[in-house]
Amino acid sequence: AGDLRTVMAMSRAMIDLCCDSYTTAPKSITLDIDDMFDAAHGGQKLTFWNGFHGARGFAPVHVYEAETGRPVAFVLRPA
Repeated sequence: AGDLRTVMAMSRAMIDLCCDSYTTAPKSITLDIDDMFDAAHGGQKLTFWNGFHGARGFAPVHVYEAETGRPVAFVLRPA
């Protein structure tokens, strides 16, 4: 498991990859930001109870560029 510094560096690298994928800078972009529930099994750290889903887990956030579907960033967070 990476420490916070490593995770942040990976997040910045992912954003850089998305930006570098354009041949010319777009005038604007629309971000599609969604979350989802990912149930955890066993005693995984940093999971929380989610009453709506009736389970412990994570709620990662996915960020995509809406027009092309390019992934921009992912954030893992407790549910």
